Amino acid sequence: MRSRLSLYVMAVSGLMILLAGGCKKNGTGPQPVQYAANPVPADGATGQPVRLTLSWQDGNAHDPAQSWDVCFGIYSSPPTVSYAQSARTYDPGTLAPGTTYRWNVVGHFSDGGQTRGPEWTFTTSSGD
Repeated sequence: MRSRLSLYVMAVSGLMILLAGGCKKNGTGPQPVQYAANPVPADGATGQPVRLTLSWQDGNAHDPAQSWDVCFGIYSSPPTVSYAQSARTYDPGTLAPGTTYRWNVVGHFSDGGQTRGPEWTFTTSSGD
């Protein structure tokens, strides 16, 4: 019985070592996902004008996105309002005063991959 337990422990340990080393390629580990960053207006900003332009920076300088989808609206998980655009800006038109808007962008990369960034919010001024 004791030898079976030892054999089991050795087998599980060996499997863990194999799995831990299995994600590496050319001596480097997997790269972290890089999302769009530095939104304008800033996440959580208040008192924003009803006429503004959304902008962001590419979060991956080594493999920048080839195009962007923009998601924008007043509800969580807003709908896509612009597809495969090359610019890192979006003009949403005239917005309603005193309203919280939600938005995020999806980067499309040359290898066919895509990355949806975090959802950002801002609130327009009440117009008083």
